[in-house]
Amino acid sequence: NITPQIRKQIGIPDDIKGVIVSEVKPESKADKAGFMPGDIIIQIEDSMIKDVADVEHAMKKYPDSKRIYINRRGMIRILVVD
Repeated sequence: NITPQIRKQIGIPDDIKGVIVSEVKPESKADKAGFMPGDIIIQIEDSMIKDVADVEHAMKKYPDSKRIYINRRGMIRILVVD
């Protein structure tokens, strides 16, 4: 989750909600999809993401290929995870 300390340390504006990616394991699905540390997951398919529980719920709701919307340095990108 984005804590006030992380928000201040990285400079994340208050209006951005989501879950920050802290680590991406080499050769993982996340790595192959293009995730990078510092990405902020803001939406998975039609589910808005505010915290880790939202991510877990969306991953169960969409067990197959899914579009994940991220905020990377202020730009919105869509990554597809199979």
